[in-house]
Amino acid sequence: QHPRREQDHRRRGLLRLSARGTGATGFVALSAAARSSLTGVLPAFALVLALSLATFAGMVSAGIARGETAAAWHTTGADLLIQPGPTAGPVTPGDLKSIAAVRGVTHATAVWNTTWVTPFGQEVMVLAVDPASYAAVTATTPYPPLALGRLTGGARALAAGGAVPVLASPAAAALLGHGATQLATLTPAGPFSVRVAGIVSSTPALPGGGSFVVMPQLTLPGPAGQPAPNLVLASGSAIDASQLTAVVNRIIPGSTITFRSAVLNSLTNSPLPHGAALIVVFTLAEAAVLGLLIVILGLALGSAERERTLARLTVMGHERDTSLVMAEAMPAVLTAVVAGALCAIVLPHLIGSSIDLSGFTGAGSPVLFPLNVTALGLPAAGVVVLALAALATEARTLRRRGIAGILRAN
Repeated sequence: QHPRREQDHRRRGLLRLSARGTGATGFVALSAAARSSLTGVLPAFALVLALSLATFAGMVSAGIARGETAAAWHTTGADLLIQPGPTAGPVTPGDLKSIAAVRGVTHATAVWNTTWVTPFGQEVMVLAVDPASYAAVTATTPYPPLALGRLTGGARALAAGGAVPVLASPAAAALLGHGATQLATLTPAGPFSVRVAGIVSSTPALPGGGSFVVMPQLTLPGPAGQPAPNLVLASGSAIDASQLTAVVNRIIPGSTITFRSAVLNSLTNSPLPHGAALIVVFTLAEAAVLGLLIVILGLALGSAERERTLARLTVMGHERDTSLVMAEAMPAVLTAVVAGALCAIVLPHLIGSSIDLSGFTGAGSPVLFPLNVTALGLPAAGVVVLALAALATEARTLRRRGIAGILRAN
């Protein structure tokens, strides 16, 4: 009885507003609706459930797609990742120029990744990059842009025995502190000192994250301190895979080439995510069909009462039958659509944190569930259009029927 009391309270408020209007259509329609039984209200609640089901299915589908995309970026860091083999030498500027000339490649950069240790023995990955080309590649990825302007003066500081400014991950910043910290390595290069000039949460050269710093490629102390890039990142939406493979096999033989698009396709087409996508599609279709059936049922339950009301009003000279039908039945449909929209907004925040999609995406990090407007909008629009069409058809049908026959039947 509680939902009925709330509904009656809302309708009385609407009646008071409509009574002040110049036309009688809205007042008469709402008066008739206020006298209807609770049976006509139940389809509206069922319609909210159907729209919520469609929203949930769309939310899960968008979450899986977002998780797969994030996992692909987490694997490669850019559209293309080239890792030279153990016997290959460093990537030269000529090698990088040949890779950048491949059809579809828009930007390419070489990175020198090495492992160093602090005076207390903690490992820190040093990513030595070319600021201009690395910034260009990073701009094509979802990773945050780097404040590489803070890294100026590194060569002068290194020549004077000072600390080289670096961008550090939160984990590395906790190890290095606020002052100058010396880094050493088992190779002949180094040691040298660094200081944290900024924080970066993640970067394409080390997509897995961890304890790392980013600095310009500099000639470090020691006989092996010459920059020796051992990683290539490239961007491009339509890279010619066959041409690139041929070029890399020629200039850097034994390299491992990984395309982000290939990683994403392997995740999307694997059996579990593919099956989940089919289930989501079927769920959306079922929710849409269920919503349409509920609308038809709800309109059918109130059809007899609308017939009697229209027949009596026609006898009294009222001719706005279509407006009357719309004003009586459409508020329930629109209320259900609004309630479904509220559920769509609340669902990601309410249950998103308790859903684990790592089995579908292959990523260990949590997946964010965005609001899927399409999954709600299409069924809701279909429901409203069907209700309008059905009510307009009902009004035309009632006009063709004999008023005397309707009144005698009732």
